[in-house]
Amino acid sequence: MNIPDTQTPVEPGTRRPIFWTIILCALLLGLATRPAQAELGMPGDFAKIDAYVEEQARASSLPGVAYAIVENGQIVHMAAFGTAGPDGRAMTAQTPMIIASVGKTITALAVRQLINAGKIEEDAPVQRYLPWFRVADDEASKQITIHHLLFHESGISTLSGNNPALYRPGPSTQELVRSLASVPLNRPVGSSTEYSNINYLILDQVIEAASGMPYEQYVQENIYDPLEMRHSFFSVEDARKAGMGSGYRYYFGLPVAVDVPYPRAAMAGGFHINSAEDMAHYLMAFSNHGFYKELSIVQPDRKQHEGDDQIYYNIDWTPYDLPGIGDAPGHAGGWLNYSSGIIYMPANRIGIVVLANSFPTQWLPAKATNEIAYDVLRLYTGNPPSPARPALTTLYLVVDILILAVAVLAAARFLSLRGWREKLGQRGKGPGMLIAWLLLDLLLPLVLLLVLPVAMASLPGQTEYSPLKNWSRMFFTVPDISAAGLILGMALLGVGLVKLAWIASRKKPGGIAETNSLRSL
Repeated sequence: MNIPDTQTPVEPGTRRPIFWTIILCALLLGLATRPAQAELGMPGDFAKIDAYVEEQARASSLPGVAYAIVENGQIVHMAAFGTAGPDGRAMTAQTPMIIASVGKTITALAVRQLINAGKIEEDAPVQRYLPWFRVADDEASKQITIHHLLFHESGISTLSGNNPALYRPGPSTQELVRSLASVPLNRPVGSSTEYSNINYLILDQVIEAASGMPYEQYVQENIYDPLEMRHSFFSVEDARKAGMGSGYRYYFGLPVAVDVPYPRAAMAGGFHINSAEDMAHYLMAFSNHGFYKELSIVQPDRKQHEGDDQIYYNIDWTPYDLPGIGDAPGHAGGWLNYSSGIIYMPANRIGIVVLANSFPTQWLPAKATNEIAYDVLRLYTGNPPSPARPALTTLYLVVDILILAVAVLAAARFLSLRGWREKLGQRGKGPGMLIAWLLLDLLLPLVLLLVLPVAMASLPGQTEYSPLKNWSRMFFTVPDISAAGLILGMALLGVGLVKLAWIASRKKPGGIAETNSLRSL
Protein backbone atom coordinates (compact mmCIF):
# COMPACT_ATOMS: atom_id res chain seq x y z
CA MET A 1 0.00 0.00 0.00
CA ASN A 2 4.20 1.12 -0.88
CA ILE A 3 1.45 1.54 1.53
CA PRO A 4 -1.87 0.75 0.88
CA ASP A 5 -1.24 0.91 -2.64
CA THR A 6 -2.45 -0.60 -2.54
CA GLN A 7 0.26 0.42 -4.51
CA THR A 8 1.65 3.14 -6.68
CA PRO A 9 2.80 1.49 -9.93
CA VAL A 10 6.56 1.16 -10.32
CA GLU A 11 7.98 0.91 -13.81
CA PRO A 12 9.73 -2.42 -14.37
CA GLY A 13 13.48 -2.08 -14.18
CA THR A 14 13.31 1.07 -12.04
CA ARG A 15 12.95 1.68 -8.33
CA ARG A 16 12.50 4.81 -6.29
CA PRO A 17 15.77 6.15 -4.83
CA ILE A 18 14.96 4.89 -1.35
CA PHE A 19 17.85 3.60 0.70
CA TRP A 20 20.09 2.81 -2.24
CA THR A 21 22.84 3.11 0.33
CA ILE A 22 21.63 -0.28 1.53
CA ILE A 23 22.81 -1.81 -1.73
CA LEU A 24 26.12 0.02 -1.44
CA CYS A 25 26.58 -1.31 2.08
CA ALA A 26 25.78 -4.80 0.86
CA LEU A 27 28.34 -4.56 -1.90
CA LEU A 28 31.00 -3.18 0.42
CA LEU A 29 30.36 -5.94 2.91
CA GLY A 30 30.44 -8.58 0.18
CA LEU A 31 26.88 -9.56 0.98
CA ALA A 32 25.07 -8.71 -2.24
CA THR A 33 24.38 -12.24 -3.36
CA ARG A 34 22.43 -11.93 -6.59
CA PRO A 35 20.03 -14.60 -7.78
CA ALA A 36 21.23 -16.36 -10.87
CA GLN A 37 19.89 -15.14 -14.20
CA ALA A 38 17.67 -17.57 -16.00
CA GLU A 39 19.25 -19.45 -18.86
CA LEU A 40 17.48 -18.15 -21.93
CA GLY A 41 15.53 -20.89 -23.65
CA MET A 42 13.25 -20.93 -26.66
CA PRO A 43 10.13 -18.72 -26.67
CA GLY A 44 7.41 -20.45 -24.73
CA ASP A 45 9.86 -22.69 -22.86
CA PHE A 46 7.68 -23.22 -19.79
CA ALA A 47 10.25 -25.26 -17.87
CA LYS A 48 12.72 -22.37 -18.09
CA ILE A 49 10.07 -19.85 -17.12
CA ASP A 50 8.93 -21.96 -14.16
CA ALA A 51 12.51 -22.26 -12.95
CA TYR A 52 12.99 -18.51 -13.25
CA VAL A 53 9.78 -17.61 -11.39
CA GLU A 54 10.59 -20.04 -8.59
CA GLU A 55 14.13 -18.67 -8.27
CA GLN A 56 12.92 -15.06 -8.19
CA ALA A 57 10.26 -15.93 -5.62
CA ARG A 58 12.99 -17.32 -3.37
CA ALA A 59 15.21 -14.29 -3.96
CA SER A 60 12.36 -11.93 -3.06
CA SER A 61 11.34 -14.12 -0.09
CA LEU A 62 7.83 -14.70 -1.40
CA PRO A 63 6.34 -17.61 0.63
CA GLY A 64 4.00 -18.48 -2.23
CA VAL A 65 3.55 -17.33 -5.83
CA ALA A 66 1.20 -18.32 -8.65
CA TYR A 67 1.27 -17.17 -12.25
CA ALA A 68 -0.44 -17.70 -15.59
CA ILE A 69 0.24 -16.97 -19.25
CA VAL A 70 -2.57 -16.21 -21.69
CA GLU A 71 -2.36 -15.95 -25.48
CA ASN A 72 -5.04 -15.35 -28.09
CA GLY A 73 -7.81 -15.70 -25.57
CA GLN A 74 -6.53 -19.01 -24.16
CA ILE A 75 -4.61 -20.02 -21.04
CA VAL A 76 -1.39 -21.59 -22.30
CA HIS A 77 0.36 -22.16 -18.97
CA MET A 78 -0.20 -21.91 -15.21
CA ALA A 79 2.06 -22.80 -12.30
CA ALA A 80 2.44 -22.15 -8.57
CA PHE A 81 5.28 -22.49 -6.08
CA GLY A 82 5.77 -22.35 -2.34
CA THR A 83 3.19 -22.40 0.42
CA ALA A 84 -0.21 -20.76 0.83
CA GLY A 85 0.00 -20.59 4.60
CA PRO A 86 1.88 -21.55 7.78
CA ASP A 87 0.13 -24.93 7.76
CA GLY A 88 2.31 -25.86 4.78
CA ARG A 89 -0.46 -26.28 2.22
CA ALA A 90 0.78 -25.77 -1.30
CA MET A 91 0.12 -22.64 -3.29
CA THR A 92 -1.99 -23.31 -6.41
CA ALA A 93 -3.28 -21.33 -9.36
CA GLN A 94 -6.73 -21.54 -7.73
CA THR A 95 -5.62 -20.04 -4.38
CA PRO A 96 -7.44 -16.72 -3.80
CA MET A 97 -5.29 -13.74 -2.80
CA ILE A 98 -5.80 -10.00 -2.48
CA ILE A 99 -4.71 -8.47 -5.80
CA ALA A 100 -4.44 -4.90 -4.45
CA SER A 101 -4.28 -2.12 -7.07
CA VAL A 102 -4.56 -4.54 -9.97
CA GLY A 103 -8.23 -4.47 -8.94
CA LYS A 104 -8.44 -0.90 -10.23
CA THR A 105 -8.43 -2.33 -13.74
CA ILE A 106 -11.60 -4.27 -12.81
CA THR A 107 -13.24 -1.06 -11.61
CA ALA A 108 -12.17 0.70 -14.80
CA LEU A 109 -13.63 -2.12 -16.88
CA ALA A 110 -16.95 -1.77 -15.03
CA VAL A 111 -16.96 1.96 -15.80
CA ARG A 112 -16.19 1.27 -19.46
CA GLN A 113 -19.05 -1.19 -19.70
CA LEU A 114 -21.42 1.44 -18.32
CA ILE A 115 -20.05 4.01 -20.77
CA ASN A 116 -20.74 1.56 -23.59
CA ALA A 117 -24.25 1.05 -22.27
CA GLY A 118 -24.87 4.81 -22.29
CA LYS A 119 -25.28 4.99 -18.50
CA ILE A 120 -22.09 7.00 -17.90
CA GLU A 121 -20.47 9.74 -19.96
CA GLU A 122 -16.71 9.80 -19.55
CA ASP A 123 -16.43 13.60 -19.68
CA ALA A 124 -19.43 14.22 -17.43
CA PRO A 125 -18.82 15.77 -13.98
CA VAL A 126 -18.94 13.41 -11.05
CA GLN A 127 -21.68 15.54 -9.50
CA ARG A 128 -24.05 14.48 -12.31
CA TYR A 129 -24.08 11.02 -10.71
CA LEU A 130 -23.23 11.99 -7.14
CA PRO A 131 -24.82 15.40 -6.40
CA TRP A 132 -23.44 15.24 -2.85
CA PHE A 133 -19.81 14.78 -3.96
CA ARG A 134 -17.44 17.43 -2.59
CA VAL A 135 -13.77 18.14 -2.01
CA ALA A 136 -12.58 21.11 0.04
CA ASP A 137 -12.72 23.42 -3.02
CA ASP A 138 -16.35 23.82 -4.13
CA GLU A 139 -15.43 25.03 -7.62
CA ALA A 140 -13.01 22.13 -8.15
CA SER A 141 -15.73 19.73 -6.97
CA LYS A 142 -17.84 20.78 -9.95
CA GLN A 143 -14.95 20.30 -12.40
CA ILE A 144 -13.87 16.74 -11.58
CA THR A 145 -15.11 14.33 -14.26
CA ILE A 146 -15.23 10.56 -14.66
CA HIS A 147 -12.24 10.83 -16.99
CA HIS A 148 -10.25 12.65 -14.32
CA LEU A 149 -10.91 9.85 -11.85
CA LEU A 150 -10.05 7.08 -14.30
CA PHE A 151 -6.71 8.65 -15.21
CA HIS A 152 -5.84 10.05 -11.75
CA GLU A 153 -6.18 13.66 -12.86
CA SER A 154 -8.60 14.80 -10.16
CA GLY A 155 -5.99 16.74 -8.19
CA ILE A 156 -6.39 14.51 -5.12
CA SER A 157 -2.90 13.71 -3.87
CA THR A 158 -1.19 10.36 -3.50
CA LEU A 159 -0.77 11.06 0.21
CA SER A 160 -4.51 11.66 0.66
CA GLY A 161 -5.23 8.42 -1.16
CA ASN A 162 -2.86 6.54 1.12
CA ASN A 163 -4.30 7.92 4.34
CA PRO A 164 -4.38 4.90 6.72
CA ALA A 165 -7.83 6.06 7.88
CA LEU A 166 -9.19 4.89 4.52
CA TYR A 167 -8.12 1.32 5.24
CA ARG A 168 -9.75 0.65 8.58
CA PRO A 169 -12.78 -1.63 8.78
CA GLY A 170 -16.03 0.05 9.69
CA PRO A 171 -16.86 3.04 7.48
CA SER A 172 -18.84 2.44 4.30
CA THR A 173 -17.49 3.47 0.91
CA GLN A 174 -19.90 6.38 0.79
CA GLU A 175 -18.73 7.58 4.21
CA LEU A 176 -15.13 7.49 3.00
CA VAL A 177 -15.99 9.44 -0.14
CA ARG A 178 -18.06 11.97 1.81
CA SER A 179 -15.05 12.58 4.06
CA LEU A 180 -13.33 14.16 1.04
CA ALA A 181 -15.34 17.31 1.72
CA SER A 182 -12.46 18.46 3.93
CA VAL A 183 -9.63 17.24 1.68
CA PRO A 184 -7.81 19.95 -0.34
CA LEU A 185 -6.50 19.31 -3.84
CA ASN A 186 -2.79 19.76 -4.41
CA ARG A 187 -3.03 20.74 -8.09
CA PRO A 188 -5.66 22.09 -10.48
CA VAL A 189 -8.18 19.56 -11.75
CA GLY A 190 -7.00 17.96 -15.00
CA SER A 191 -3.62 19.69 -14.98
CA SER A 192 -1.50 16.57 -14.50
CA THR A 193 -1.52 12.99 -13.25
CA GLU A 194 -0.98 11.97 -9.64
CA TYR A 195 -1.90 8.43 -8.64
CA SER A 196 -4.39 8.33 -5.79
CA ASN A 197 -6.39 5.36 -4.53
CA ILE A 198 -9.32 7.53 -3.52
CA ASN A 199 -10.17 8.23 -7.19
CA TYR A 200 -11.37 4.67 -7.53
CA LEU A 201 -13.40 4.73 -4.34
CA ILE A 202 -15.32 7.62 -5.89
CA LEU A 203 -15.83 5.50 -9.03
CA ASP A 204 -17.34 2.78 -6.80
CA GLN A 205 -20.11 5.22 -5.92
CA VAL A 206 -20.50 6.35 -9.52
CA ILE A 207 -20.95 2.73 -10.63
CA GLU A 208 -23.62 2.20 -7.97
CA ALA A 209 -25.48 5.36 -8.98
CA ALA A 210 -25.31 4.64 -12.71
CA SER A 211 -26.10 0.92 -12.57
CA GLY A 212 -28.67 0.97 -9.78
CA MET A 213 -26.94 -1.84 -7.92
CA PRO A 214 -24.13 -2.12 -5.34
CA TYR A 215 -20.60 -2.15 -6.74
CA GLU A 216 -19.94 -5.74 -5.69
CA GLN A 217 -23.16 -6.98 -7.24
CA TYR A 218 -22.39 -5.19 -10.50
CA VAL A 219 -18.90 -6.69 -10.71
CA GLN A 220 -20.18 -10.17 -9.85
CA GLU A 221 -22.93 -10.13 -12.47
CA ASN A 222 -21.09 -8.33 -15.26
CA ILE A 223 -17.46 -9.39 -14.85
CA TYR A 224 -16.94 -12.32 -12.50
CA ASP A 225 -19.85 -14.47 -13.69
CA PRO A 226 -19.38 -13.92 -17.45
CA LEU A 227 -15.63 -14.58 -17.13
CA GLU A 228 -16.24 -17.72 -15.05
CA MET A 229 -14.12 -16.39 -12.21
CA ARG A 230 -15.06 -19.09 -9.69
CA HIS A 231 -12.35 -18.33 -7.13
CA SER A 232 -12.98 -14.60 -6.75
CA PHE A 233 -14.52 -13.02 -3.66
CA PHE A 234 -15.49 -9.78 -1.96
CA SER A 235 -14.99 -10.94 1.61
CA VAL A 236 -12.17 -12.63 3.49
CA GLU A 237 -14.63 -15.00 5.15
CA ASP A 238 -15.86 -16.39 1.83
CA ALA A 239 -12.36 -16.52 0.40
CA ARG A 240 -11.00 -18.45 3.38
CA LYS A 241 -13.61 -21.12 2.88
CA ALA A 242 -12.15 -21.57 -0.61
CA GLY A 243 -8.56 -21.82 0.68
CA MET A 244 -7.42 -18.21 0.55
CA GLY A 245 -3.65 -17.85 0.90
CA SER A 246 -2.43 -16.42 4.19
CA GLY A 247 -0.73 -13.06 3.84
CA TYR A 248 2.78 -12.60 5.21
CA ARG A 249 4.49 -9.53 6.64
CA TYR A 250 8.19 -9.13 7.34
CA TYR A 251 9.67 -8.29 10.72
CA PHE A 252 13.40 -7.54 10.44
CA GLY A 253 13.50 -9.86 7.45
CA LEU A 254 11.53 -12.77 8.88
CA PRO A 255 8.22 -13.61 7.11
CA VAL A 256 5.31 -13.99 9.52
CA ALA A 257 1.75 -14.92 8.55
CA VAL A 258 -0.52 -12.17 9.88
CA ASP A 259 -4.18 -11.23 9.58
CA VAL A 260 -4.43 -7.59 8.52
CA PRO A 261 -7.85 -5.94 8.98
CA TYR A 262 -9.64 -6.11 5.64
CA PRO A 263 -11.05 -2.73 4.43
CA ARG A 264 -13.92 -3.97 2.31
CA ALA A 265 -15.16 -0.41 1.76
CA ALA A 266 -12.01 0.26 -0.30
CA MET A 267 -12.79 -2.67 -2.64
CA ALA A 268 -12.82 -0.64 -5.87
CA GLY A 269 -9.36 0.75 -5.17
CA GLY A 270 -7.64 -2.58 -4.66
CA PHE A 271 -9.22 -5.21 -2.42
CA HIS A 272 -10.64 -7.76 -4.80
CA ILE A 273 -9.70 -11.31 -3.83
CA ASN A 274 -8.87 -13.45 -6.86
CA SER A 275 -6.89 -16.48 -7.93
CA ALA A 276 -4.24 -16.51 -10.64
CA GLU A 277 -6.50 -18.75 -12.76
CA ASP A 278 -9.40 -16.29 -12.45
CA MET A 279 -7.17 -13.38 -13.39
CA ALA A 280 -6.07 -15.44 -16.38
CA HIS A 281 -9.74 -15.64 -17.38
CA TYR A 282 -9.84 -11.87 -17.01
CA LEU A 283 -6.81 -11.51 -19.27
CA MET A 284 -8.37 -13.82 -21.85
CA ALA A 285 -10.77 -11.02 -22.76
CA PHE A 286 -8.02 -8.40 -22.94
CA SER A 287 -5.92 -10.62 -25.17
CA ASN A 288 -8.88 -11.34 -27.45
CA HIS A 289 -10.30 -7.92 -28.36
CA GLY A 290 -12.72 -7.86 -25.44
CA PHE A 291 -14.12 -11.37 -25.93
CA TYR A 292 -14.09 -14.21 -23.43
CA LYS A 293 -14.72 -17.28 -25.54
CA GLU A 294 -17.74 -16.15 -27.58
CA LEU A 295 -18.94 -13.57 -25.05
CA SER A 296 -18.21 -9.87 -25.50
CA ILE A 297 -17.09 -8.33 -22.20
CA VAL A 298 -16.34 -4.87 -23.56
CA GLN A 299 -16.20 -3.33 -27.02
CA PRO A 300 -13.77 -0.74 -28.37
CA ASP A 301 -14.87 2.87 -28.60
CA ARG A 302 -14.10 3.20 -32.29
CA LYS A 303 -15.54 6.71 -32.39
CA GLN A 304 -12.84 8.00 -30.07
CA HIS A 305 -10.10 5.55 -31.01
CA GLU A 306 -10.54 5.00 -34.73
CA GLY A 307 -8.29 2.25 -36.00
CA ASP A 308 -7.04 1.22 -32.55
CA ASP A 309 -9.04 -1.47 -30.82
CA GLN A 310 -6.58 -1.91 -27.95
CA ILE A 311 -6.04 1.52 -26.41
CA TYR A 312 -9.65 1.33 -25.34
CA TYR A 313 -8.71 -1.16 -22.67
CA ASN A 314 -5.80 0.86 -21.33
CA ILE A 315 -7.75 2.79 -18.68
CA ASP A 316 -5.64 2.64 -15.52
CA TRP A 317 -3.15 0.28 -17.12
CA THR A 318 0.26 1.88 -16.93
CA PRO A 319 1.66 2.16 -20.49
CA TYR A 320 5.16 0.72 -20.84
CA ASP A 321 7.36 0.50 -23.91
CA LEU A 322 9.71 -2.37 -23.05
CA PRO A 323 13.03 -2.79 -24.90
CA GLY A 324 12.73 -5.62 -27.40
CA ILE A 325 9.00 -6.00 -26.71
CA GLY A 326 7.25 -2.71 -27.36
CA ASP A 327 3.88 -1.62 -26.04
CA ALA A 328 2.93 -3.67 -22.98
CA PRO A 329 0.46 -1.99 -20.59
CA GLY A 330 0.39 -3.34 -17.05
CA HIS A 331 -0.41 -2.64 -13.44
CA ALA A 332 1.24 -3.32 -10.10
CA GLY A 333 -0.56 -4.14 -6.88
CA GLY A 334 0.65 -4.18 -3.31
CA TRP A 335 -1.15 -4.45 0.02
CA LEU A 336 0.51 -4.93 3.39
CA ASN A 337 0.78 -8.69 2.95
CA TYR A 338 -0.03 -9.42 -0.72
CA SER A 339 1.35 -8.27 -4.07
CA SER A 340 0.55 -8.73 -7.73
CA GLY A 341 1.45 -7.81 -11.27
CA ILE A 342 -0.52 -7.96 -14.50
CA ILE A 343 0.48 -7.15 -18.07
CA TYR A 344 -0.72 -7.70 -21.59
CA MET A 345 0.90 -7.21 -24.96
CA PRO A 346 -1.70 -5.98 -27.46
CA ALA A 347 0.41 -6.61 -30.57
CA ASN A 348 0.87 -10.30 -29.73
CA ARG A 349 -2.36 -10.79 -27.74
CA ILE A 350 -0.42 -12.12 -24.74
CA GLY A 351 -1.25 -11.60 -21.07
CA ILE A 352 0.65 -12.40 -17.85
CA VAL A 353 -0.48 -12.37 -14.22
CA VAL A 354 1.63 -13.06 -11.10
CA LEU A 355 0.19 -13.15 -7.57
CA ALA A 356 2.05 -13.55 -4.26
CA ASN A 357 1.00 -13.80 -0.61
CA SER A 358 3.47 -11.18 0.66
CA PHE A 359 4.77 -7.73 -0.23
CA PRO A 360 8.37 -7.61 1.02
CA THR A 361 9.69 -5.24 -1.65
CA GLN A 362 7.52 -2.23 -0.87
CA TRP A 363 10.58 -0.21 0.15
CA LEU A 364 13.59 -2.42 -0.52
CA PRO A 365 14.98 -2.66 -4.09
CA ALA A 366 14.63 -6.40 -4.55
CA LYS A 367 12.62 -7.63 -7.54
CA ALA A 368 8.91 -6.94 -7.02
CA THR A 369 6.03 -9.19 -8.10
CA ASN A 370 5.03 -6.94 -11.01
CA GLU A 371 8.63 -6.98 -12.25
CA ILE A 372 8.56 -10.77 -12.21
CA ALA A 373 5.43 -10.55 -14.39
CA TYR A 374 7.27 -8.45 -16.93
CA ASP A 375 10.18 -10.87 -16.89
CA VAL A 376 7.79 -13.74 -17.62
CA LEU A 377 6.62 -11.82 -20.67
CA ARG A 378 10.22 -11.25 -21.73
CA LEU A 379 11.09 -14.92 -21.37
CA TYR A 380 7.89 -16.08 -23.07
CA THR A 381 8.67 -13.90 -26.08
CA GLY A 382 12.29 -15.09 -26.28
CA ASN A 383 13.89 -12.06 -24.60
CA PRO A 384 16.25 -12.01 -21.61
CA PRO A 385 14.80 -11.05 -18.21
CA SER A 386 15.61 -7.75 -16.54
CA PRO A 387 18.89 -7.51 -14.60
CA ALA A 388 18.98 -9.39 -11.32
CA ARG A 389 18.65 -7.55 -8.03
CA PRO A 390 20.13 -8.29 -4.61
CA ALA A 391 18.32 -10.99 -2.66
CA LEU A 392 15.87 -9.66 -0.10
CA THR A 393 17.57 -11.58 2.71
CA THR A 394 20.82 -9.78 1.90
CA LEU A 395 19.17 -6.37 1.97
CA TYR A 396 17.36 -7.07 5.21
CA LEU A 397 20.58 -8.35 6.77
CA VAL A 398 22.23 -5.02 6.01
CA VAL A 399 19.24 -3.13 7.42
CA ASP A 400 19.34 -5.24 10.59
CA ILE A 401 23.10 -4.60 10.97
CA LEU A 402 22.54 -0.85 10.59
CA ILE A 403 19.77 -0.92 13.20
CA LEU A 404 21.97 -2.89 15.58
CA ALA A 405 24.85 -0.46 15.04
CA VAL A 406 22.65 2.55 15.85
CA ALA A 407 21.29 0.71 18.90
CA VAL A 408 24.83 0.10 20.17
CA LEU A 409 25.67 3.76 19.52
CA ALA A 410 22.57 4.88 21.43
CA ALA A 411 23.52 2.68 24.38
CA ALA A 412 27.07 4.05 24.33
CA ARG A 413 25.83 7.64 24.23
CA PHE A 414 23.51 6.96 27.16
CA LEU A 415 26.36 5.49 29.17
CA SER A 416 28.48 8.53 28.29
CA LEU A 417 26.17 10.68 30.39
CA ARG A 418 27.97 9.46 33.48
CA GLY A 419 30.53 12.11 34.36
CA TRP A 420 29.92 14.01 31.11
CA ARG A 421 29.07 17.27 32.88
CA GLU A 422 32.29 17.19 34.90
CA LYS A 423 34.42 16.29 31.88
CA LEU A 424 32.83 19.13 29.92
CA GLY A 425 34.55 21.68 32.12
CA GLN A 426 38.00 20.18 31.68
CA ARG A 427 40.15 22.24 29.33
CA GLY A 428 41.12 20.33 26.19
CA LYS A 429 38.30 17.84 26.35
CA GLY A 430 35.36 20.11 25.72
CA PRO A 431 35.58 20.80 21.96
CA GLY A 432 35.67 17.17 20.91
CA MET A 433 32.90 16.31 23.33
CA LEU A 434 30.74 19.12 21.98
CA ILE A 435 31.30 18.11 18.38
CA ALA A 436 30.35 14.50 19.20
CA TRP A 437 27.30 15.79 21.06
CA LEU A 438 26.27 17.91 18.09
CA LEU A 439 26.74 15.16 15.50
CA LEU A 440 25.63 12.05 17.39
CA ASP A 441 23.16 13.31 19.96
CA LEU A 442 21.39 15.99 17.95
CA LEU A 443 21.97 15.74 14.19
CA LEU A 444 21.71 11.93 13.96
CA PRO A 445 18.41 11.72 15.87
CA LEU A 446 17.01 14.59 13.79
CA VAL A 447 17.91 12.63 10.66
CA LEU A 448 16.15 9.55 12.07
CA LEU A 449 13.08 11.48 13.16
CA LEU A 450 12.67 13.91 10.26
CA VAL A 451 14.55 12.63 7.20
CA LEU A 452 13.97 8.89 7.58
CA PRO A 453 10.15 9.01 7.31
CA VAL A 454 10.30 11.24 4.26
CA ALA A 455 12.91 9.04 2.56
CA MET A 456 11.03 5.80 3.26
CA ALA A 457 7.46 6.95 2.86
CA SER A 458 7.69 9.43 -0.02
CA LEU A 459 5.88 8.54 -3.22
CA PRO A 460 6.30 9.54 -6.88
CA GLY A 461 4.49 12.81 -7.52
CA GLN A 462 4.00 13.55 -3.84
CA THR A 463 4.30 17.27 -3.21
CA GLU A 464 3.56 17.33 0.51
CA TYR A 465 6.40 17.35 3.02
CA SER A 466 4.88 15.89 6.15
CA PRO A 467 7.10 13.86 8.54
CA LEU A 468 4.17 13.28 10.92
CA LYS A 469 1.93 11.89 8.18
CA ASN A 470 4.78 9.82 6.85
CA TRP A 471 5.51 8.38 10.29
CA SER A 472 1.89 7.27 10.39
CA ARG A 473 2.24 5.70 6.95
CA MET A 474 5.54 4.05 7.91
CA PHE A 475 4.05 2.39 10.98
CA PHE A 476 1.21 1.21 8.78
CA THR A 477 3.52 -0.38 6.21
CA VAL A 478 6.81 -1.26 7.98
CA PRO A 479 6.13 -1.24 11.73
CA ASP A 480 9.38 -3.02 12.62
CA ILE A 481 11.73 -0.53 10.95
CA SER A 482 9.51 2.36 12.04
CA ALA A 483 9.53 1.34 15.70
CA ALA A 484 13.30 0.87 15.65
CA GLY A 485 13.89 4.25 13.99
CA LEU A 486 11.53 6.11 16.31
CA ILE A 487 12.81 4.52 19.53
CA LEU A 488 16.47 4.98 18.63
CA GLY A 489 15.90 8.53 17.38
CA MET A 490 14.07 9.52 20.55
CA ALA A 491 16.70 7.85 22.75
CA LEU A 492 19.56 9.70 21.07
CA LEU A 493 17.65 12.97 21.10
CA GLY A 494 16.92 12.52 24.81
CA VAL A 495 20.63 12.13 25.54
CA GLY A 496 21.38 15.20 23.44
CA LEU A 497 18.78 17.33 25.20
CA VAL A 498 20.07 16.32 28.63
CA LYS A 499 23.55 17.39 27.61
CA LEU A 500 22.17 20.62 26.16
CA ALA A 501 20.49 21.37 29.48
CA TRP A 502 23.80 20.81 31.29
CA ILE A 503 25.59 23.14 28.90
CA ALA A 504 22.94 25.83 29.37
CA SER A 505 23.12 25.53 33.16
CA ARG A 506 26.87 26.26 33.32
CA LYS A 507 26.66 30.08 33.36
CA LYS A 508 28.19 32.85 35.38
CA PRO A 509 25.91 35.24 37.25
CA GLY A 510 26.04 37.65 34.31
CA GLY A 511 24.63 34.97 32.02
CA ILE A 512 27.94 34.20 30.25
CA ALA A 513 28.76 30.52 30.03
CA GLU A 514 31.77 29.66 32.13
CA THR A 515 32.61 26.40 30.40
CA ASN A 516 36.25 26.49 29.37
CA SER A 517 35.43 24.32 26.40
CA LEU A 518 32.88 26.79 25.11
CA ARG A 519 35.39 29.63 25.42
CA SER A 520 37.97 27.57 23.60
CA LEU A 521 35.58 27.07 20.68
